[in-house]
Amino acid sequence: MSLRSKLIRLAHENPDLRQDLLPLIQAGGSAHSTTAASDKPLTGREVRKDMYSFFDGVSALEITISKSPILSQDKELRDLAKQVSRLGLQIHRHLNEHYTWD
Repeated sequence: MSLRSKLIRLAHENPDLRQDLLPLIQAGGSAHSTTAASDKPLTGREVRKDMYSFFDGVSALEITISKSPILSQDKELRDLAKQVSRLGLQIHRHLNEHYTWD
């Protein structure tokens, strides 16, 4: 099962977490290499904005997990959240090598 599928299942099973989980799920589905309005490549500013949104969502997820008496006991969930955070940092480092942040 993919991480996205696990997040969807978690949101379905825990309605109180949906407001924190849905932005993560939607951010994952909106990855794009060009803007919707044109065929121009994204600017560094647009990529940076998407990365900041991603990290905001991951932080909210980690806080939600840590504050929940039930979720904080789920080691697999905690490990998945850490993996998402680490992957985000790797992506950010990679982007820094390829984008000029205008």
